Amino acid sequence: MMNSIVLFESEMCCGVKMTGAEINRKLLYLGPTLQKIQRQTNFEVERHSLTIEPEAFIANEEVRLLMEKRGISVLPVTIVDGKIKKIGIYPSIEEFVSYTGLII
Repeated sequence: MMNSIVLFESEMCCGVKMTGAEINRKLLYLGPTLQKIQRQTNFEVERHSLTIEPEAFIANEEVRLLMEKRGISVLPVTIVDGKIKKIGIYPSIEEFVSYTGLII
């Protein structure tokens, strides 16, 4: 069985889409960490941007309900193997390690 990490983001960070010249330096690890997880583990990694793929947010009932109740501030939402693990902030490298067993 394939394990999965799915990130639902307000905008893509560190890779696909950035707005303005400001880069959140705390998140510079995110793209490389997700790439390493995908290359070195049996985890499938998906990222969905609200501005690019709103249909993915509608299709995921848990994310849709969270957003209906609490608004966009719940983003990012991190789902690991179908269970919500983190809301409103990106997981740390240590958390990704605990989710996946990846050796950094």
